[in-house]
This record gives sequence, structure tokens and C-alpha cells, in this order.
Amino acid sequence: SYTNQNIYNLHSKIKKSFFETNSYLNKNDPELIEYSAFYGSIQIFRYIFLNEFVKYTEKDSFWLYAVHGNNSEMISYFEENFIKPENEDYKKSLFESIKCHHNDMTDYFLNNFIQRSKNNYDFQKEISICLKYYNFKYFPDEIDFNSIFSLICKYNYVFFLELILKSKIISNENIEKILINFFV
Repeated sequence: SYTNQNIYNLHSKIKKSFFETNSYLNKNDPELIEYSAFYGSIQIFRYIFLNEFVKYTEKDSFWLYAVHGNNSEMISYFEENFIKPENEDYKKSLFESIKCHHNDMTDYFLNNFIQRSKNNYDFQKEISICLKYYNFKYFPDEIDFNSIFSLICKYNYVFFLELILKSKIISNENIEKILINFFV
């Protein structure tokens, strides 16, 4: 009723606020509907979506904001209303859920949307995100240490680095090549 009485633009952006502490919201410029997805406000989301349906059929940001909101009801609503990420690519949402440590949501994406095979999936990016955001649940069981050595250096995992160097999993020659590529 507020939006109707005050002729409030449903496409308006949320104004920047000194009091907003969430870096994702500060980095992006969310519209009201995205903000509602972020905070899991399903009723507000439904109202805006139903009144502005034409504009919102394929939108990556909905999924990313909903991941931050960690609201499975919001994800169900997206599916029921055929709201899909652009090109039906759910990897961004998957990676965002790993970043946020919303592991139930990550499991849902892996079980329902993501085909993880060597041909069509970016394991290197997933490993990088796991290391950067300290979410080791999705760290692969089998690892090619040659391929992640630079990531271990980049994210300052001294303990892992010591283990790799002591175990001689990677030859000194390969370590030298990796370090030259990493620091040059």
C-alpha cells in the first residue's frame, strides 16, 4: 500500500548508507527487488516481481543476492516462476554460496544444477574460492599440487606450503617454475 499511495518507483535503487556494513551491498548498487532477495524478504520480492514481471525473467543478480540471503524459499520461488540466471549458468551462484559458507545451498546447486565433469567445470576456480574464503568442505579429495601451488602461496597458507615442501610432492624444478611465474 505504501508504494501505491506514494507512487514509489519499484525499480529504484537502494541509497548508499554509512550504516550498511555488508561489503556485497556496498560494492553493488542493488535495486529494491535485489535488496529484498538479499534479506530473504519473499513477500516484498513477490510483490515487485508480480508487478514488474516483464523486466525480470533472466537475471543473474537475483540468484547472487538470494545466495547471500541464504533463503531456500526464495530459490524455490525462482524455480517455480522460471527465474533463471543468464544462459542458465548456475556456476556464479554456486561459487557465491561457497564464498558465503552457505553449504546447504552449495549442496543444492551441486545436486540440481551443476554437472561437475572435467570437460565443463572450472575446478581451478572452485579450489581458488575454497582457499580464498576458507571453505574447505568443497576442496577436492584428489589434488594436483602443481596446479594449486601458486594459490597456496597467494593466499598465504604457510602450513600447506610446508607440508608440500617437506613431502616432496612437487619437484624442486617445478616449484622453481611455479614461483617464477607467480612472482614475475
